[in-house]
Amino acid sequence: HFVMQRLDLNSVSTMEQIKSQVEEMVEKELLTKQQASTVDIHKINNFFTSQLGKRMLKAEKVYREVPFNMQVGSKEFFVHLDDELYKNEAVLLQGVIDCFFEEQEGLVLLDYKTDYIPSSTKKSKQAVIKIKERYKLQIEYYAKVLEKLLKKKVKERYIYLFWNGEIVEFK
Repeated sequence: HFVMQRLDLNSVSTMEQIKSQVEEMVEKELLTKQQASTVDIHKINNFFTSQLGKRMLKAEKVYREVPFNMQVGSKEFFVHLDDELYKNEAVLLQGVIDCFFEEQEGLVLLDYKTDYIPSSTKKSKQAVIKIKERYKLQIEYYAKVLEKLLKKKVKERYIYLFWNGEIVEFK
């Protein structure tokens, strides 16, 4: 996440450019050598050469690691809340949106995940389904936050799985 936040998007068209930027982060003491050794340049390059990565690089504006706070009604957050005492209470929702970018038709929300994905096709499909279920609510709230704060429509929502390079779309 840190590297994806700090990369100069004008210099990510080759693995050498990405590697050079990671080395520069070490020189500037933004990363330790040990941390840099765990950065998989190939996986980062795979993202930027993916359809979604290319769209991000062409976007009008790209925002990364955007923190937010938003109050949400407890009834909206806790769907099964029957207690009259708490029905008008608010919940403070906090988080950091990994990335979103603007295209003419609206915003594209992108969350990076490094979850392990098994290599066998059947297990891989099952793992992706579980990941989609696990992060569905998070992605929904991130989209609501963006729409509320920016007054712009989130037209697409994605998770990018760095483990296997898969793009998971939420509709």
